[in-house]
Amino acid sequence: MKDIRAAQALVLCAMSLSLVSRLSFGGTEGSASLRERLMAQAPPAWSKIADAAKHLEMRYSDDMVYERPGRSGEIHLVWNFKLAGNSRLMIRTELSNGSSADEDVEACNSEYEFTLKRTRSDRPWLVTHVGTDLTERHEEIAEEWGADFVAQSALHVGFVSFPEIFQSPDFTIKDVGIVDRAGDSMVSVMFEFSPSGKSAQDRWPRAGVVMLNPERMWAVESFDVELSAYGRSEKLSQHIEYNSTGGGVPVIKRIVTTREETPDAPGHYQRTWDFDTFEYRDIPESEFTLAAFGLPEIAPPSMFQRYRLFVLLFVAGIVCIAVAAIIYRRSSTER
Repeated sequence: MKDIRAAQALVLCAMSLSLVSRLSFGGTEGSASLRERLMAQAPPAWSKIADAAKHLEMRYSDDMVYERPGRSGEIHLVWNFKLAGNSRLMIRTELSNGSSADEDVEACNSEYEFTLKRTRSDRPWLVTHVGTDLTERHEEIAEEWGADFVAQSALHVGFVSFPEIFQSPDFTIKDVGIVDRAGDSMVSVMFEFSPSGKSAQDRWPRAGVVMLNPERMWAVESFDVELSAYGRSEKLSQHIEYNSTGGGVPVIKRIVTTREETPDAPGHYQRTWDFDTFEYRDIPESEFTLAAFGLPEIAPPSMFQRYRLFVLLFVAGIVCIAVAAIIYRRSSTER
């Protein structure tokens, strides 16, 4: 009996050591080897995800429950984003008592940009702005509405791009390991980040743990980080659920973000994004126009309107040369 018990103890001990080995070093893959694979494979995979996110359609519900000192509540929205290079379309719908209200549209294409508004989905759209000055508008619209940020959620930790800080000299990997989660082998990255020359208002992650999935192009599966901004610290965690992609570009299904209460940042919130559409596709420019909303299309600016200043200067130059030539000929004749 003692021999049997001793054998059982040895088996349990071996199983425990095997589990620890898998958790810390990924079975036969050591920490140094895993780190090398991370450094070599992750950045090019992240670039492919970022490129794919430039041509994307998303539609998702945005539900937040928050509690702050003296104030608590809920926010329920629906977002619809379309991205195609520099063309942008954002539709924001606020949900009130289960019905849609206050729909806002902001869009731009290669010719013009416009905004629309209506208070109910069964009412006609009101055109609130149309403009043809597209200087920096594509980037401004993306930043104001957060379209690019949401599209690249698989690459973000907190409020910044993980590839950006990962390749920064201020980023330090403290430890890497393999963690089994629901049958998938995740790469756990424990890090510290001490950004130099960054604005104190930016909410940079200072330390934490990020879970990456090598089988899903090293996409971020979850993170638990400490943030620092405006002289205070925050704790933020997030979990991303993906649809099965068969090894292709990750398709997001759900994101749950939680901010924990800290002495510096009282109050907490939980925000959930449920995607019913997350499709990488080439979107034609016709979907970024007024006509896509059943409104009359504006006439594209003529060649003269586009280059009016250049044309005027060119004509003025010719007139000046002609006048100068006439004056010169008259003066020559008088002599």
